[in-house]
Amino acid sequence: MPKKFVYLAPLTALGLVSVFALIFAASCEAKSRATAAPHKGAAVLLKASAPAVPKPLEPVKIGKGDSLRDRIYIVPPLFGHPPVDPSTVELIKSIVRHLPRNVYNILDKRGAKIYITPNMIDHWPDAVTFQNHAIGRYFSEETGRTYGRDVYICERTSSAPGSTNLGPIMSDPTLKSVAYPLLSHALNDCLGLPSKDLRFVNIYKEEASHLNRSMDESLKVYLDDHEGLIDTFAALCGSIMGNQTAATDEACRYFPRCREWIEQRITILSER
Repeated sequence: MPKKFVYLAPLTALGLVSVFALIFAASCEAKSRATAAPHKGAAVLLKASAPAVPKPLEPVKIGKGDSLRDRIYIVPPLFGHPPVDPSTVELIKSIVRHLPRNVYNILDKRGAKIYITPNMIDHWPDAVTFQNHAIGRYFSEETGRTYGRDVYICERTSSAPGSTNLGPIMSDPTLKSVAYPLLSHALNDCLGLPSKDLRFVNIYKEEASHLNRSMDESLKVYLDDHEGLIDTFAALCGSIMGNQTAATDEACRYFPRCREWIEQRITILSER
Protein backbone atom coordinates (compact mmCIF):
# COMPACT_ATOMS: atom_id res chain seq x y z
CA MET A 1 0.00 0.00 0.00
CA PRO A 2 1.51 3.38 -0.98
CA LYS A 3 2.32 5.79 1.86
CA LYS A 4 0.11 8.82 2.30
CA PHE A 5 1.70 12.25 2.56
CA VAL A 6 0.17 15.41 3.92
CA TYR A 7 1.10 18.43 1.86
CA LEU A 8 1.80 21.65 3.79
CA ALA A 9 1.68 24.82 1.76
CA PRO A 10 4.72 27.04 2.23
CA LEU A 11 4.18 29.86 4.74
CA THR A 12 4.58 33.44 3.73
CA ALA A 13 6.57 35.84 5.92
CA LEU A 14 3.32 37.25 7.28
CA GLY A 15 2.11 33.73 8.03
CA LEU A 16 5.25 32.93 10.01
CA VAL A 17 4.84 36.06 12.09
CA SER A 18 1.27 35.06 12.89
CA VAL A 19 2.32 31.55 13.96
CA PHE A 20 5.08 32.85 16.26
CA ALA A 21 2.65 35.33 17.76
CA LEU A 22 0.22 32.54 18.58
CA ILE A 23 2.98 30.40 20.14
CA PHE A 24 4.17 33.33 22.29
CA ALA A 25 0.64 34.07 23.48
CA ALA A 26 0.04 30.42 24.41
CA SER A 27 3.33 30.31 26.33
CA CYS A 28 2.44 33.41 28.34
CA GLU A 29 -0.96 31.94 29.21
CA ALA A 30 0.62 28.68 30.36
CA LYS A 31 3.07 30.54 32.63
CA SER A 32 0.22 32.59 34.06
CA ARG A 33 -1.70 29.41 34.93
CA ALA A 34 1.36 27.79 36.48
CA THR A 35 1.99 30.70 38.86
CA ALA A 36 -1.64 31.19 39.81
CA ALA A 37 -2.98 29.70 43.07
CA PRO A 38 -4.26 26.14 42.47
CA HIS A 39 -7.95 25.58 42.77
CA LYS A 40 -9.37 23.56 45.65
CA GLY A 41 -9.31 20.25 43.81
CA ALA A 42 -5.65 20.65 42.87
CA ALA A 43 -4.73 21.31 46.51
CA VAL A 44 -6.40 18.07 47.57
CA LEU A 45 -4.49 16.11 44.94
CA LEU A 46 -1.21 17.63 46.09
CA LYS A 47 -1.81 16.58 49.67
CA ALA A 48 -2.80 13.08 48.61
CA SER A 49 0.42 12.57 46.68
CA ALA A 50 2.62 13.85 49.54
CA PRO A 51 0.89 13.14 52.87
CA ALA A 52 2.25 14.90 55.93
CA VAL A 53 4.00 12.65 58.44
CA PRO A 54 1.97 12.57 61.68
CA LYS A 55 3.58 13.56 64.95
CA PRO A 56 4.21 10.76 67.46
CA LEU A 57 1.93 10.66 70.49
CA GLU A 58 3.10 10.36 74.08
CA PRO A 59 3.33 6.70 75.26
CA VAL A 60 0.99 5.81 78.12
CA LYS A 61 2.49 4.22 81.24
CA ILE A 62 0.33 1.35 82.47
CA GLY A 63 1.44 1.40 86.11
CA LYS A 64 1.50 4.08 88.79
CA GLY A 65 4.64 2.90 90.54
CA ASP A 66 8.31 2.98 89.60
CA SER A 67 9.08 -0.74 89.41
CA LEU A 68 9.81 -2.58 86.17
CA ARG A 69 6.27 -3.95 86.15
CA ASP A 70 4.99 -0.38 86.14
CA ARG A 71 7.46 0.83 83.53
CA ILE A 72 5.57 -0.73 80.64
CA TYR A 73 4.32 1.86 78.16
CA ILE A 74 1.72 1.63 75.40
CA VAL A 75 2.48 3.60 72.24
CA PRO A 76 -0.68 5.15 70.73
CA PRO A 77 -1.37 4.24 67.09
CA LEU A 78 -0.82 6.44 64.04
CA PHE A 79 -1.57 5.99 60.31
CA GLY A 80 -5.02 4.61 61.15
CA HIS A 81 -3.50 1.57 62.87
CA PRO A 82 -5.50 -0.33 65.49
CA PRO A 83 -4.35 0.23 69.09
CA VAL A 84 -2.30 -2.37 70.92
CA ASP A 85 -4.55 -5.25 71.91
CA PRO A 86 -5.04 -5.88 75.66
CA SER A 87 -4.04 -9.53 75.17
CA THR A 88 -0.61 -8.42 73.94
CA VAL A 89 -0.17 -6.22 76.99
CA GLU A 90 -1.09 -9.11 79.28
CA LEU A 91 1.39 -11.38 77.51
CA ILE A 92 4.28 -8.94 78.01
CA LYS A 93 3.26 -8.35 81.63
CA SER A 94 3.29 -12.11 82.17
CA ILE A 95 6.79 -12.40 80.70
CA VAL A 96 8.05 -9.66 83.04
CA ARG A 97 6.24 -11.16 86.02
CA HIS A 98 7.85 -14.56 85.48
CA LEU A 99 11.42 -13.38 84.96
CA PRO A 100 13.93 -14.98 87.35
CA ARG A 101 14.22 -12.83 90.47
CA ASN A 102 17.87 -11.94 89.90
CA VAL A 103 17.24 -10.92 86.27
CA TYR A 104 14.18 -8.89 87.27
CA ASN A 105 16.14 -7.11 90.00
CA ILE A 106 18.87 -6.05 87.58
CA LEU A 107 16.42 -4.72 84.98
CA ASP A 108 14.37 -3.07 87.73
CA LYS A 109 17.21 -1.34 89.60
CA ARG A 110 18.91 -0.13 86.45
CA GLY A 111 15.86 1.53 84.97
CA ALA A 112 14.87 -0.68 82.03
CA LYS A 113 11.66 0.33 80.25
CA ILE A 114 9.38 -1.61 77.92
CA TYR A 115 7.34 -0.02 75.13
CA ILE A 116 4.63 -1.98 73.32
CA THR A 117 3.77 -0.40 70.00
CA PRO A 118 1.49 -1.36 67.10
CA ASN A 119 4.53 -0.99 64.82
CA MET A 120 7.90 0.75 64.86
CA ILE A 121 6.59 3.62 62.73
CA ASP A 122 3.92 4.46 65.29
CA HIS A 123 6.68 5.59 67.64
CA TRP A 124 8.99 6.87 64.88
CA PRO A 125 6.69 8.04 62.06
CA ASP A 126 9.58 9.86 60.37
CA ALA A 127 11.15 6.46 59.67
CA VAL A 128 8.41 5.27 57.30
CA THR A 129 10.82 5.22 54.35
CA PHE A 130 13.85 4.08 56.36
CA GLN A 131 15.36 0.80 55.19
CA ASN A 132 17.91 -1.20 57.14
CA HIS A 133 20.22 -2.30 54.34
CA ALA A 134 22.13 -4.63 56.69
CA ILE A 135 19.10 -6.92 56.92
CA GLY A 136 17.27 -5.75 53.80
CA ARG A 137 14.12 -4.66 55.59
CA TYR A 138 12.10 -1.52 56.04
CA PHE A 139 11.72 -0.17 59.58
CA SER A 140 8.04 -1.12 59.52
CA GLU A 141 8.97 -4.76 58.85
CA GLU A 142 11.02 -5.09 62.04
CA THR A 143 9.54 -6.79 65.09
CA GLY A 144 11.25 -4.58 67.64
CA ARG A 145 14.45 -2.98 68.85
CA THR A 146 16.40 -2.28 72.01
CA TYR A 147 18.13 1.05 72.53
CA GLY A 148 20.26 0.86 75.66
CA ARG A 149 17.76 -0.16 78.33
CA ASP A 150 14.65 0.83 76.39
CA VAL A 151 12.88 -2.14 74.81
CA TYR A 152 10.43 -1.62 71.93
CA ILE A 153 8.19 -4.57 71.08
CA CYS A 154 5.96 -4.48 67.99
CA GLU A 155 2.57 -6.15 67.97
CA ARG A 156 2.40 -6.24 64.17
CA THR A 157 4.67 -5.84 61.17
CA SER A 158 3.81 -4.11 57.90
CA SER A 159 1.71 -6.04 55.41
CA ALA A 160 4.18 -5.25 52.60
CA PRO A 161 7.70 -3.78 52.35
CA GLY A 162 7.57 -0.03 52.92
CA SER A 163 3.81 -0.01 53.53
CA THR A 164 2.09 1.74 56.43
CA ASN A 165 -0.60 -0.95 56.41
CA LEU A 166 -0.13 -3.62 59.07
CA GLY A 167 -0.62 -7.35 59.09
CA PRO A 168 -2.32 -9.38 61.84
CA ILE A 169 -1.18 -9.50 65.46
CA MET A 170 1.79 -11.81 65.81
CA SER A 171 1.10 -15.09 67.59
CA ASP A 172 2.00 -15.48 71.27
CA PRO A 173 4.99 -17.76 70.53
CA THR A 174 6.28 -15.22 67.99
CA LEU A 175 5.82 -12.31 70.39
CA LYS A 176 7.72 -14.25 73.04
CA SER A 177 10.52 -15.03 70.60
CA VAL A 178 10.71 -11.27 69.97
CA ALA A 179 10.45 -10.08 73.58
CA TYR A 180 13.10 -12.29 75.22
CA PRO A 181 16.03 -11.38 72.93
CA LEU A 182 15.12 -7.69 73.21
CA LEU A 183 15.05 -7.96 77.01
CA SER A 184 18.39 -9.78 76.78
CA HIS A 185 19.93 -6.81 74.98
CA ALA A 186 18.65 -4.52 77.75
CA LEU A 187 20.10 -6.89 80.36
CA ASN A 188 23.40 -6.83 78.48
CA ASP A 189 23.43 -3.04 78.82
CA CYS A 190 22.48 -3.20 82.50
CA LEU A 191 25.33 -5.63 83.17
CA GLY A 192 27.88 -3.31 81.57
CA LEU A 193 27.98 -5.06 78.18
CA PRO A 194 29.42 -8.43 79.25
CA SER A 195 28.96 -9.55 75.64
CA LYS A 196 32.07 -7.44 74.95
CA ASP A 197 34.01 -8.78 77.93
CA LEU A 198 37.20 -10.38 76.64
CA ARG A 199 36.67 -13.45 78.84
CA PHE A 200 33.24 -14.06 77.37
CA VAL A 201 34.47 -13.36 73.84
CA ASN A 202 37.27 -15.91 74.20
CA ILE A 203 34.89 -18.57 75.52
CA TYR A 204 32.51 -17.86 72.66
CA LYS A 205 35.26 -18.15 70.05
CA GLU A 206 36.50 -21.42 71.53
CA GLU A 207 33.04 -23.02 71.56
CA ALA A 208 32.14 -21.60 68.14
CA SER A 209 35.30 -23.13 66.66
CA HIS A 210 33.84 -26.59 67.25
CA LEU A 211 30.83 -25.86 65.06
CA ASN A 212 30.81 -26.55 61.36
CA ARG A 213 29.60 -23.59 59.31
CA SER A 214 27.86 -26.01 56.97
CA MET A 215 25.65 -27.25 59.80
CA ASP A 216 21.95 -26.65 60.12
CA GLU A 217 20.77 -23.25 58.88
CA SER A 218 19.42 -22.33 62.32
CA LEU A 219 22.93 -22.45 63.79
CA LYS A 220 24.47 -20.06 61.29
CA VAL A 221 23.01 -17.08 63.15
CA TYR A 222 25.37 -17.89 66.04
CA LEU A 223 28.40 -18.01 63.76
CA ASP A 224 27.82 -14.80 61.83
CA ASP A 225 31.01 -12.74 61.70
CA HIS A 226 29.21 -9.53 62.67
CA GLU A 227 26.22 -10.43 64.86
CA GLY A 228 26.96 -14.02 65.88
CA LEU A 229 28.36 -13.22 69.30
CA ILE A 230 25.59 -10.86 70.37
CA ASP A 231 22.88 -13.18 69.00
CA THR A 232 24.41 -16.06 70.95
CA PHE A 233 24.43 -13.93 74.09
CA ALA A 234 20.78 -12.95 73.53
CA ALA A 235 19.67 -16.55 72.96
CA LEU A 236 21.46 -17.76 76.09
CA CYS A 237 20.04 -14.90 78.17
CA GLY A 238 16.60 -15.69 76.79
CA SER A 239 17.01 -19.27 77.96
CA ILE A 240 18.03 -18.09 81.42
CA MET A 241 14.97 -15.81 81.50
CA GLY A 242 12.66 -18.72 80.73
CA ASN A 243 12.36 -18.74 76.95
CA GLN A 244 12.52 -22.41 76.02
CA THR A 245 12.50 -22.87 72.26
CA ALA A 246 14.34 -25.03 69.75
CA ALA A 247 16.66 -22.10 69.04
CA THR A 248 17.56 -21.43 72.67
CA ASP A 249 17.99 -25.17 73.31
CA GLU A 250 20.51 -25.33 70.47
CA ALA A 251 22.38 -22.32 71.80
CA CYS A 252 22.61 -23.91 75.24
CA ARG A 253 23.75 -27.21 73.74
CA TYR A 254 26.59 -25.73 71.72
CA PHE A 255 27.61 -22.88 74.05
CA PRO A 256 27.32 -24.35 77.59
CA ARG A 257 30.34 -22.52 79.00
CA CYS A 258 29.07 -19.21 77.63
CA ARG A 259 25.75 -19.78 79.36
CA GLU A 260 27.47 -20.67 82.63
CA TRP A 261 29.59 -17.50 82.44
CA ILE A 262 26.48 -15.33 81.88
CA GLU A 263 24.67 -16.96 84.81
CA GLN A 264 27.61 -16.22 87.09
CA ARG A 265 27.73 -12.61 85.93
CA ILE A 266 24.00 -12.20 86.56
CA THR A 267 24.29 -13.69 90.05
CA ILE A 268 27.19 -11.41 91.01
CA LEU A 269 25.66 -8.18 89.71
CA SER A 270 22.14 -8.85 90.99
CA GLU A 271 23.48 -8.75 94.54
CA ARG A 272 25.05 -5.29 94.18
